[in-house]
Amino acid sequence: MKIIVNYLFLASLLLPAMLSAQAARPFSLHAKYVDGVGVRLKFIPLHWENFRQGLKEGFVVERTELDGAGQGTFRQLTSQPVRPYSEAQWAQVKDGQRHYEVQQQMLEKVLNPPERPASGLQVFIDAQSVDQLMGFYLLRFTRSPEAAEGSGLQFTDVTAEAGKSYLYRIRIAGTGTVGTVHLFTDPDSWFSPTLEASPGDRMVTLTWEHDGEDSPFLGYYVEKSADGKSFSPVTEDLIFYNKALEEVQDSFFQINQIWFTDSLAQNGVPWYYRIVAKDLFGELATPSNVVEVIGVDQTPPAPPFNVQFTVDDEQRTISLTWEKKETEPDLAGFFVMGASSELEEFKALHEAPLPPDARSFTVKNPGEGQRLFFTILAYDHNGNRSGSMPKVAAFKDLTPPAAPTGLSATLDEAGHLRLTWQPNTEPDVAGYRVFSSLLPEGGFANATSTPLEEPLYLDTLSFNRLVEDYYFRVVAFDQKENYSEPSETVKVSIPDTIPPVAPLLKDAVVREGKVHITWIASSSLDIAEHQLQRRNLPEGKWQPVFSSNSTEIQEFTDPKVEPGKSYEYRLLAIDDAGLATYSLKTRQVSLPIAQNLPLIAGMEAKWVGDKVIELRWKLPYGFDGNVLLYRSVDGGKPVLYKTLKAQGFQDTKVSPGKTYRYYAVAQYSGGRLSERSVEVTVNSRQ
Repeated sequence: MKIIVNYLFLASLLLPAMLSAQAARPFSLHAKYVDGVGVRLKFIPLHWENFRQGLKEGFVVERTELDGAGQGTFRQLTSQPVRPYSEAQWAQVKDGQRHYEVQQQMLEKVLNPPERPASGLQVFIDAQSVDQLMGFYLLRFTRSPEAAEGSGLQFTDVTAEAGKSYLYRIRIAGTGTVGTVHLFTDPDSWFSPTLEASPGDRMVTLTWEHDGEDSPFLGYYVEKSADGKSFSPVTEDLIFYNKALEEVQDSFFQINQIWFTDSLAQNGVPWYYRIVAKDLFGELATPSNVVEVIGVDQTPPAPPFNVQFTVDDEQRTISLTWEKKETEPDLAGFFVMGASSELEEFKALHEAPLPPDARSFTVKNPGEGQRLFFTILAYDHNGNRSGSMPKVAAFKDLTPPAAPTGLSATLDEAGHLRLTWQPNTEPDVAGYRVFSSLLPEGGFANATSTPLEEPLYLDTLSFNRLVEDYYFRVVAFDQKENYSEPSETVKVSIPDTIPPVAPLLKDAVVREGKVHITWIASSSLDIAEHQLQRRNLPEGKWQPVFSSNSTEIQEFTDPKVEPGKSYEYRLLAIDDAGLATYSLKTRQVSLPIAQNLPLIAGMEAKWVGDKVIELRWKLPYGFDGNVLLYRSVDGGKPVLYKTLKAQGFQDTKVSPGKTYRYYAVAQYSGGRLSERSVEVTVNSRQ
């Protein structure tokens, strides 16, 4: 039962990654060419009904060999639909009898939900949800290539040849539920992802990339070696990408990245790691690169404690003592760190480090200040260090000046700031420091590089910043570096001269004779209104058609449009200071007139290498309008990609390993549109 529960847990991690963002497709299809074997096809139903019906009726596999123009004729590869192995077929497979028993009990629930009390494994299977059962079935029958072949969700095309381009079509027998996958039979082996390592204190964190829903890999084994030659698994179970972590706001987690932590027996000794990926066909990929890891001591020595001191005002010395519970073998010594005020950085009060057995030190003439802030720092040979609790030793006369009063500020149109306050009356006042912040209650930083001798501060503030208010206060200090409490805070308001961030006009599409517009609101925090504007093409005047003071509203349907006319839309963001910014792009739409018009014919597309897809088509006789070229990527929604007047186009903005679909529409005078052309599909390669 432990194995079953583990598989159920892994299925709960894996299945969402397989099924997410795939709702519109019946199958997730994967293909792999194995030299000397053929093409392995894995068809994963993305819906429970397809899963149930596919296992019941079987799957029909069809293939066409694509010529140079991307054309071909499908033919069926199997005389009978692909179904789960029978008991006789499982008998030819290692552990086949156990595979058969588990499969039959799961198929019993899938195909014929039980009406009788069950026991043993059947009780466990009957208790699972349909999604968990689908995930459990996929994982259980990917333990080996033979088990995957017997699942009824895999087929091997032994007639496929290297170097050829095929398009496979999978459908459930007796239905029109169809999925397709294109494959160029490249005999290169699959390699596990590149492994990276971050060593720590007797531990290591391993990370590698996982291609998410496009990954051909099911999971990964982590292997470890003491000599870099003989590797053994760190864990018995596969390591999976947990898609649920994408919902966790964690700075350590990266989308499509897997991380794994392992302990090291000791620091300073090399260890070697690699990963081996297991694909959806139950086969192991070529191992990854090998990384060498050496644990680094990051444990600081125990900090000194029970720090005591005595002050000699006449000699201006401070005598320090401390204790330490233990003397670590790698303890290098001590440093006494000090600063004359809490605003300064602590610095060493002596050049050479104190030896490990030192427990006292005398600070002589610690500057002109009346106080010394200090800590005792213990450090080891690896640079790890820890300090005692900071303390302050004070000489006589620690009375600071009174806080400055009467602070006022003026700011002119050029940004010139003038701060004034009443001068302090103490005879030993040495000067003032001005502090500024963007917050009224905290975060104040020193704004004066040198002290001010007079109660006056001049500065120039930039209006070209996303700042509405500055806050200032003043501190007085005396000749002994005693600082007063800060004055009352004065606020300086900056006029708003920065227009808002431009909104993004996402799309404008024609739906049932109306234009539906969507956008992304400006990200500025002081937005007062978004205004959508429209004009008739080619040279109409812009007119507002919709406005809203809510950034939550990001769509509008324009009903006041006419067939056969063309329009252009733009979006205006206005902030509470009246400053405005238009969207960087506009969107144009043309409303068609319902009539039959000659369409674009002879659509062809092919991969010509170097990340380029070449397209060709034929224009209608006498056509002098525009060709509207539409494109979709990896089954996504087709969008208008280019407006052309040619009979061909080279698409250079493609990425390796993706599927591109194209079709074209003829745009005649007056904005009239033909029906779409035949759709063509191309798979890009490295």
